[in-house]
Amino acid sequence: MRLLAAASGGYLLGMIPSADIAARLARRSDLRISGTGNPGAMNAGHVLGKSWGAAVSAADIAKGVAAARFGRALAGPAGANLASTAAVGGHCFPLGRTGGKGVATSIGQVIGTFPIYLPLDAAVALATSALPFKQRTRTATTVASTTWVLTAAHWWWHGYRNPGGVAPTVSLPLAAAASSAIIALRFAAGAETVDTFNRQASNRQELDRQQPTQSVQSAESVQAAQSAAVQSAGDDPGRQDSTLSEGRSGQ
Repeated sequence: MRLLAAASGGYLLGMIPSADIAARLARRSDLRISGTGNPGAMNAGHVLGKSWGAAVSAADIAKGVAAARFGRALAGPAGANLASTAAVGGHCFPLGRTGGKGVATSIGQVIGTFPIYLPLDAAVALATSALPFKQRTRTATTVASTTWVLTAAHWWWHGYRNPGGVAPTVSLPLAAAASSAIIALRFAAGAETVDTFNRQASNRQELDRQQPTQSVQSAESVQAAQSAAVQSAGDDPGRQDSTLSEGRSGQ
């Protein structure tokens, strides 16, 4: 019963719509129909601004931490791992609406259950930061999830100390694997929308780069045509008078 209560409480905490609350406070449209269509911190940063994105990210992380502490108070290490995983599930697949990707909430889970892994998680994010946006997001998530599961399993198998976290029982790697699977499913569900957004963003950047070049080319064409007209008029005095008259009329 304690584990069931921990899972239920964690799921309810995960369902708190941080991004939706931010959109309402900012008096902006639903994030599900703006940007990437994802109600999460990254899309909130794109649509609402960086400050709102940071606030949503902090709130989502806090959900994972709160769920871990709630579960630990109810049912020890197993409760902490179960509740924080349920929070990731509640964030990614809430009842009645589309959820976020769960990355920030999983960071909260790490802080609440396995904080010693956090520097390694940050190192993965830094190592993938030079990749293009689309590849960076997916690669960082995949590598971080794999590393998280393997590190948690290693910690449990060897019984290492886990300062600030929970005792490394078998529930630690199981929870990491479950949360990683939930996040992977959510990424797969929203892949088409995100790809469309990325393509549109790339097209806009390409147009922005082409417009100055097209403007210069157009100006050069006009200048070349004028030079040709003047040169032609210079060869024919009668045509020169006609050209000058046309020029005055146009002015």
